[in-house]
Amino acid sequence: MTKVKRLDKAEKEFVKETCGFYKDIRIAEELTRIRRGLDIKEAVTIDQVRKARYRMGLSKQSGRGVCKLRKKDNDNE
Repeated sequence: MTKVKRLDKAEKEFVKETCGFYKDIRIAEELTRIRRGLDIKEAVTIDQVRKARYRMGLSKQSGRGVCKLRKKDNDNE
């Protein structure tokens, strides 16, 4: 079984900055393209992007083709 290279700090920051207007698949493709430019053979998967987003507390609105972040409901009044 091959090891999957985890997302580094810069890649996680890219996910954070772009998840509001790119789909997860597009982010994974861009990170893979950047890695290949740096001679890193391991591709970034959509699951890696999704899990990184969840860990940062960033969730997307549901709906086909929607790329907006869901607003947090912190006001429990």
